[in-house]
Amino acid sequence: MLKPDGSVDPAREVERPEVYNLLGIYAALSDKSLKDVLTEFAGREFSFFKQVLTDLAVATIGQMGNEMKRLLNDRAEIDGVLRDGAERARAIAAPILRDVEDIVGFLRP
Repeated sequence: MLKPDGSVDPAREVERPEVYNLLGIYAALSDKSLKDVLTEFAGREFSFFKQVLTDLAVATIGQMGNEMKRLLNDRAEIDGVLRDGAERARAIAAPILRDVEDIVGFLRP
C-alpha cells in the first residue's frame, strides 16, 4: 500500500482513490496511459511522484495561461474563431431548422 512517504505500488493504486486520482491527473497531463505511469513510478518515493506531478501541472497550466493572455490581447483572432464557428453552426443547423419549420407549418417570406 502506498504511504505518504512510501513507494508507489502499482498493484494497489486502485484501492487508494486519492492516489489513483493523482496518477490519473499525471497520465492526462503527460499524455500517457495509467499503466505507463504506474510503471514509471513503481518503487519511487511518493514525494518524488508528487514533485514531478507538481512540476508537470505548473508547466502545463502555465502554457494554458500564456495562451489565454495571448488570445485576450488579440480580439481579431477571437472574433475570427467565433465567426468561423457561427458559420459552421449555421451550415449544420439550416437544413434541420428548415425541416422543423416545414413540420410546424411556418411560412417563409
